[in-house]
Amino acid sequence: MEIAQRQEIGGEKEIISREFEIITNPEDWIKWCDAVGDFNPVHRNPEVARMYGLEDVIAPMMYLASFSQGKSDNERFEIRWGRNKSRQVVYPGDKVRLIQTNGVISYFKGDDEVLVIGSKGEIPPSRENTDVVHRFTTEVLPGRVLSFLDSLAMETDFREIPIFYVASLAGSALLDLKKQADGECAGIHIYQSFAVYQKPNFGKMNVLIRQKRIKHGFRIFDMYWLQGEHLAGIGVAKVR
Repeated sequence: MEIAQRQEIGGEKEIISREFEIITNPEDWIKWCDAVGDFNPVHRNPEVARMYGLEDVIAPMMYLASFSQGKSDNERFEIRWGRNKSRQVVYPGDKVRLIQTNGVISYFKGDDEVLVIGSKGEIPPSRENTDVVHRFTTEVLPGRVLSFLDSLAMETDFREIPIFYVASLAGSALLDLKKQADGECAGIHIYQSFAVYQKPNFGKMNVLIRQKRIKHGFRIFDMYWLQGEHLAGIGVAKVR
């Protein structure tokens, strides 16, 4: 469902607002997880989710963000959880409204803001640093991109690789780092920025991770998406 509204403020500034609605389904987000390689058990296994203090499995942040593919600035954006940290997770069957106003997309569950996508964000230096702590290697394949789009009920006749698909590989890379570091494969991805450097292609993709700092209990990373010598994208991630 889409609702579009236009409003003029003071005779000068026009606010363009569109509203979309989704109802979350674990079968859809697991298909999305399989497409991007996200095997975090908090999205799949209710028992593990409860071990982390959750009521049930939760929708991945990047899965929810991917519904903005084609609606937001796909060249540079940031994704962050909403202001109310006690109600920021999305469970099976939750109804989520996406309200887009002049390029900013806010996700609401009831009256609670659970996710915000803006057109700016923290961006690391455009050249990867030598102190890389982890390299995650995957394949960007047509079948995986088709599954990604299908999980979102989006048109599967695509001409370019969806940028939100490429950005979503951040979660898989961070999980791989965590698994190698402490043997666990779970965590909560609370922030991600991404900027396209060059258009991505099908084939091998390396995601390089460099830890910047730990702040207020969050681990903050610089991230670089590479295809051979081709730098496809850059971004910053925050994980708790």
